[in-house]
Amino acid sequence: ILERARSTAGVEQLPQQPLKQVSGAFPYSWRDASDHVHMEVQLTVAVADKSSIRCTFAADSIQISLPCGAGSDAGIDGGNTSFQGVLFQAVDAAKCSWDLDEERKVLFVKLVKAAKMRWLGVTR
Repeated sequence: ILERARSTAGVEQLPQQPLKQVSGAFPYSWRDASDHVHMEVQLTVAVADKSSIRCTFAADSIQISLPCGAGSDAGIDGGNTSFQGVLFQAVDAAKCSWDLDEERKVLFVKLVKAAKMRWLGVTR
């Protein structure tokens, strides 16, 4: 997703902010941009295929479900590790997306902001 955005004509090339690390039961990194927020989740084990990952976006919340052992001990739901929370600000859920880099074992999540406001965190 990031590489496609960088190579798209007309996309503004702003200096990237460094990723901010969030530790805890479900560690991830995130970066605030003018109209979206990027999350990166480093998986602890390889995921067989993308169909075993579930990312659910709502205007004010996010839920990520990974196969057991791929993430952390955030919560166990039917053998899956899960993360959920109320977002810092509203997003356009229909435009939010995610992708998996199977080789590097990284889950990329793009949250498209409903309003161009600075985020101080991903969740409240």
